[in-house]
Amino acid sequence: MNANWMQDDELSNISKEKLLLINSFLADTSKMSQKEMMMFIMNIIKKCKDQNISFSKDEMTQIMEVVRKHATPDELAKIDKVMKMQNMMK
Repeated sequence: MNANWMQDDELSNISKEKLLLINSFLADTSKMSQKEMMMFIMNIIKKCKDQNISFSKDEMTQIMEVVRKHATPDELAKIDKVMKMQNMMK
C-alpha cells in the first residue's frame, strides 16, 4: 500500500507521527508469516509504550476505515488477519 492513505481528509485530526507508525506497520507486515506478525505486533506495542504513543478507539476506527478504503483486496485480507490476531491478544 502506498502512503497516499495518510493524506485522506478524514485523518486530519491524527498526528503525523501516529500515521507514520501505522504506515510502517502496514509496510513491514506485508510479507510476514503469522508467527512473525505476532512478534512484530508485540514489538509495535512496546515501541508505542516506550514513546508514550497511544491511540484512542476513535483514532483507530478512523485509521482503519481509511486504510481499508485505500487497500487492495490482498491488503484487505492481510489487514483482517492482523486484526483477528490483535483481538486474540486482548
